Parts: sequence; C-alpha cells; structure tokens
Amino acid sequence: MKRFSFIILVGMCFLLIGCKKNAKGENIKNNESPEEASNVITWVYLFYPGISAENQRKINRVLQEKGIDYQIRFVLPLDGEGCPLTGGEYAEWVESYEKNGALDILTSGVWPAGDSTELEFIRKQMAPLNAYFETSDGKILKEFFTEEEWKACSLEGNSFVIPQPVIGGSDNYGVDAGVYVSVKEEYATYFNTFDGTYDSLMKSYNAIGDKNLRIVFPYLPSAREVLGLLGYSILENSLPFSEEEKKVVDITKTDEMKNLLQNMYTDMKSKTLVIQSWEPEIPKEQVLAYIYTNKKMPRAGFKDYLIAPGINELNLRGKYGISVNSRRKEQAFQILSICLTDPDILCLLYPGVDRELILNRKELLSCESGELFGISFSFDEKQASMIRSFSNEYSSLVNSLQRSKTNADDGYYYELNPTFDIDLEWKKFAESINSYTYLCDSANQQIQEWLQK
Repeated sequence: MKRFSFIILVGMCFLLIGCKKNAKGENIKNNESPEEASNVITWVYLFYPGISAENQRKINRVLQEKGIDYQIRFVLPLDGEGCPLTGGEYAEWVESYEKNGALDILTSGVWPAGDSTELEFIRKQMAPLNAYFETSDGKILKEFFTEEEWKACSLEGNSFVIPQPVIGGSDNYGVDAGVYVSVKEEYATYFNTFDGTYDSLMKSYNAIGDKNLRIVFPYLPSAREVLGLLGYSILENSLPFSEEEKKVVDITKTDEMKNLLQNMYTDMKSKTLVIQSWEPEIPKEQVLAYIYTNKKMPRAGFKDYLIAPGINELNLRGKYGISVNSRRKEQAFQILSICLTDPDILCLLYPGVDRELILNRKELLSCESGELFGISFSFDEKQASMIRSFSNEYSSLVNSLQRSKTNADDGYYYELNPTFDIDLEWKKFAESINSYTYLCDSANQQIQEWLQK
C-alpha cells in the first residue's frame, strides 16, 4: 500500500487520533506512585517519538556499562482510554502523580498553539538548571548545543528545559526548521542566482531544458515549504514573515499563495513536480532536486541551497528538564546530561535518526540569530484559535490536491486529483480564516515592539 503522511501539525495532534493503548512502552496507571528505590530515576517521557520497552531496556544497559548506578523507570502519561495526555490535562496528571511521590525527569509537554498556561506549568513544575551547568556533566551538556539553541529555550534568563538534539520524525530528522532544496551537483551552475522562490527554481529548471528531470517533495508540501517558496519564513507555524518588510503578511489578502498552488498543480500534472509518497520508485537519474524541511546531512552528489530559514522563536515545548519536586535532582541531571549527549542513547531516544547527523549537528546549524531570535508572542484565545484554524484549514486546502483510490495490487493509495479547482478551494480556505487579519495585526504590533527593544 502506498503511503501518504502529512507534516506533523502543531502539537503533533495526529498522534492522538484513535489511540487505545500504549504501544511505546509499559502501561502506567495514572494514579501509580513512582518507585522509591534510591537508585531509580523516574522519567516522564514524551509520546512522540516515544521510547519503546526494548529501547528503555537498552538505555538502562548503556548507562550500566558506563558505570552509572542509577536506572531509569520510564513513565508515559495516559488517559483512561490509553491516549497520551497533552496540555492542561498533562499538567494536572503531573500534579496528581506527585501527590504520591516526586517525579525526577519531566517533559515540558505538548500544548495547543497559543496556550499561555504552558509557561505557568514550566515555572511551577520544572527546576531551573543554570546552577548545574558548572558541573562536569553540565559543561559537556552545555557545549553539546549552540548558544542560540540555549537562548531559544530559556525563560527569563533561566534554562528550565534542554534543547532537542534533533527535530522532526523518523523519516525527517534534522537539526533546524529551515526549508532547503538539494540539487544534483552537475546542475549547480544553473542555481548561481537562485533566490529560494518557486519562480527562481523553475527558471533554473527551464534553463537546463531537460523535461525528464523531476523536482521531488517527500509528501504534499507543508505550509512551511509553500510559504518558503514564496520568500517567507514562518512564525508560530502559521504566520508568513517577510524579512524585507519586517512584518507578517496576511496571505489571504493576496493571490500569491493561490497562484503558487495552481502552478504547482500544473507542474504535478506534467510530472515536473513529483510527490514521492505517491510514486516511491523515482529513478535517481531523473531527480534534479529534493525539497525538504529540517537541515540534514548532505546527500552524496547533491548540493544544498536554503529556501527559507527557520526563525528561532522561544520554544519550550516537547523538551526535557527536572521536576522541581525531585529529591534526586543532581542524579536526574546527570542522567539527562548523558542521555541527551551520548550518540548511542540518542539513537534509542530518536529511532531512525542518522548517527552522523548527531555527530555533526553543531556544524550543520547556522549560527545566525536574526532579529527575531528568541521572540515570544502573547495571543488572546481568539487569536490562538486562529493559529490552530490556519493549520487545519491549510491541511484541507493542500489535501484537495490529491484523491484516494484502491486497486487489487496496491490497495489504498493517493494520486493527483484531476478535478482540483483552485478558485473553489482557495475561496473555502480564505473564508474559513476570514479574521486572519486580526491575528496578523497583533503579531506585527508585537514584532515592532520586539525590534524596538
């Protein structure tokens, strides 16, 4: 069966659909107390990518081989249906659990976009880590990440969480949130003036003159990729930011995104643009370029070009730190420091990650901070709802490019929708977020305040 997978949405919500049991590790009842054994560290782990029972055992074995006396007891917070807890429900679970005994390592959790109670949870439940950076383990941990990474997950000058060693999923791990195009080296001279836009990409393609060449997306393009190909970076997973104008652009008030999707659809029909999840067997000799998110190790025989940089906003979600109530904070920090810097353990925490990516992560990261580096937005509930609405409605818009089919050989699969109507679909998209200007105006006011600091 050919597989379709859409980019992970804000909060990784797709993982919450239809779950009935914990397939990532041991089932832990919500009211179960942590073990009180002096050599046990209780680690509340994030449901994505999860830590399988087998990998939990392997991690403890690696720690034992390193002479660490402490063993980890992994806990996955689940509701009564066996689904992972997020947002406020996760915060309530932590508070309830610790009434019977303290936890040691916590995840900062996954929160709905724009939910300010995330910061309340971190301030209340997670211990500041700055003092531990002077220890031998702390110095190794501090050096493993860039200064920019630490700033992007620091709150009021304090580090409550540790940066993520890699971002993305099992088939898309990387070290930043930028958008890139990987071009076959033999055609690199045609990209000397490439500016990151789709128009510039197709200008290079047409200059080569070989209609058998293909430009490949792994899946239907995400909003980050589409906006990147229009020359925008993205803020809060939904706001197109113009570096030239220093402001967020209301994409519903122009035709540029609509026109780009129509052009991409036309190029999909001609097979100039190919979705790899629809056609996994693409001859390598026919590939001109791959478009992807999250900086990776370079492909052999290809040269990477930046389409749109990721903006390092304040991001405390989906990370690990120490419970303020832990009675073994120093030991928990030692465990966490080892686990988030050791390549063997990181390959167990992030199954499928390229070991070379871990070993070369700092060299791959850009050190440019940018003017909006570390910016944090404050939105009211209406604006936060718009952020979530944009993600959902964009998903509906881009999914209209495809249709599902079945056949006797391959079963369920996807292909290009022959009746795609950009005017109809764009109208539905624009009307569904018709108050988007209200969100953009608020974001721009906060951007100007940030820039004037």
